[in-house]
Amino acid sequence: MKVLFIIENDFFPRDARVVNEANTLIKFNYQCYIIAPKGKKQKFIERYNDKLICYRYIKFEANSILFIPLEYFLALISILLMSIYLCIVKKIKIIHVANPPDLIIPILFPLKLLKIKFLFDMHDLSVETFKAKTNNKIIKDFIIPILSFFEYLSVKMSNLIITTNGSIKDYIIQKYKCYEEKIYIVRNSNKIKYINTSEINKLKNPKCTIGYFGILSDDKAAGLDNFIYFANNLKNKNFDFIFEIIGEGPGQEKLMKLVKKNNLENNFRFLGFLDLDQAFEKIKNFDFGILPWPDIPKNHLHSAMKLMDYMCCGVPVCTLKLKEQIVTTGGIGIHTEDFDEMSKKVIEIYNDENEYENLRSATLTRFNNNLSWEIQEQFLLKAYNSI
Repeated sequence: MKVLFIIENDFFPRDARVVNEANTLIKFNYQCYIIAPKGKKQKFIERYNDKLICYRYIKFEANSILFIPLEYFLALISILLMSIYLCIVKKIKIIHVANPPDLIIPILFPLKLLKIKFLFDMHDLSVETFKAKTNNKIIKDFIIPILSFFEYLSVKMSNLIITTNGSIKDYIIQKYKCYEEKIYIVRNSNKIKYINTSEINKLKNPKCTIGYFGILSDDKAAGLDNFIYFANNLKNKNFDFIFEIIGEGPGQEKLMKLVKKNNLENNFRFLGFLDLDQAFEKIKNFDFGILPWPDIPKNHLHSAMKLMDYMCCGVPVCTLKLKEQIVTTGGIGIHTEDFDEMSKKVIEIYNDENEYENLRSATLTRFNNNLSWEIQEQFLLKAYNSI
């Protein structure tokens, strides 16, 4: 069975979810092709093994939300032409589309004439994401209704939908009256890295190390200001700490300026973009992993992939009381009403060695037993078997 994965908003193999999905299908004798944007120094066509080939297109990067439609338009033209070619020449049977954006399935829908089935992989709720990015009236009155329409088309035109959590599944069922049997939950996750915390060769940090791994976005949903608020709370309590930031993004410059403005240069270390292997070598040494997301509706619906990255290394998670983050951790970690309370809990747990080690162990156990890719891939295969 031949499957075509399509990605627009990330690179391959940086998109860990697509890597896991493709490798799982290959293991069960699927042939996988991938269309994705081309990163620096990446090849246009790259063969990873006999059953996995990636085809890349040049991507225009929007430097403003107003240029995102142009980014999508140019990407969609490339995706359409490459998809037509691959579907005809390689005899593709299933197209597995990762969102955002939600424009790809409607654009490719004529390929249904070739008896191809569509799987809509909802990584994010694009409409809710755009709502959280801006208060611009043009965006709200013009772009949001268009995005809602394409989200509707993607749901209705797909043969199957997979989501990253139950909240997104419920959203689709309630908003679009979609049959529950059409939707499967396959969480973002990693493979099991450690069976227990004694296997993790974790450094004894001279300061409490609070880590962040991921894209640094510049919108209200990302909560960049909360890094500063949290750090100032810890500093005012005379607690010795450092933030290690792994990742880049449009909000990085803003965060650096905030750090300097608040005289926190000695408390932040920006490590930039690291490949996954390098990133996990750093993550395993975090004392805590933070999610700075504020309490807004969108952030209750999405599951943060970075929580899985922390948990698979036995790193206790720190978030506000956001619905899907608590579902992810099973309530194991530090979940508070605000960042002042969070700073108090971090200091309290860090200074109690037994409590801290118990929390590390419970975090890793929760990941291995409930969240790991070894569990999620069974749901993916069940979804594929249904079509």
